[in-house]
Amino acid sequence: MATSDPRKELYRLWFEFLRRAVAEGTPVDELFYAEWMPIDCLSFDQWWRVFRPKLSYPEAKVVDTDEPCAEDTLLISVPRDANKVVVLKQIRAILDAELSGKVRHTYGRYVPTANSNIKYASFRLMLHCYDAEQSKDSKGRKVSRTDRVLKVVDRYKKIEQKYSVGRRRIDKLPKSLNTDRAVGVGTDDIVRNYYRSVQRARRIIKNVASGEFPGKYT
Repeated sequence: MATSDPRKELYRLWFEFLRRAVAEGTPVDELFYAEWMPIDCLSFDQWWRVFRPKLSYPEAKVVDTDEPCAEDTLLISVPRDANKVVVLKQIRAILDAELSGKVRHTYGRYVPTANSNIKYASFRLMLHCYDAEQSKDSKGRKVSRTDRVLKVVDRYKKIEQKYSVGRRRIDKLPKSLNTDRAVGVGTDDIVRNYYRSVQRARRIIKNVASGEFPGKYT
C-alpha cells in the first residue's frame, strides 16, 4: 500500500506561490527553478510525479581517493582487512556522532527556510485571500472590498458543507474571518485580518520568486 509523502503539502504550497509569481509577472530565478518548469500548464499532482524523484536521498557509495566529493559529504576510512562486525559497530558509532537522527526527510537543494514553522492552514488562507484580492467583475473591474472578503468566507463555508459528513480533514473558517461573530463583513478586525493575509502572501510570492520559501513574511 502506497504511503503519503509528508513533504507533499509543503511543496504544494511552494508550487502554488511560485505559480502566482509567474502569473503576475514577478521575475523568477530561472536557474534555481530550472527543474521545476513548466508549472503554469501542469496541475500540482502532474508536476509532483515528475519532481518528487528529485528529492531522493543521496546515495551512499564507495569512492575513489581522487574522486571529488561534495562539502557536506562524510568520508569514512575502512581498512579492507578489518573484521566486518567490528567495523560495522565503529561505523555506527561514527554515524551516531556525525549525523542527525532528526532529519526524517530529504529536500535535495530545495530546502524550506530554517525554523520557518510552516502552518499549512495559515498558508492556504494567505493564498485564498490573495486570489480573492485579484477578483474582477464581468466588466473587468475590481470587485468591492466586501465581496472580496465574502469570497474567501464562502469558500470555507462551501467546503465545510461539502465534507460535513465523513472523516476528511478540512480547513475550517478561521476565527479571524468569521463574519458570524461580528457585526457584518465590514468590521475593522475582519478586514484588517484579510489584508494582513494578502500582504503576507505577496511577501512570500516575492521570496519564492528569488528561490526562498517561505522566507521572512511577517
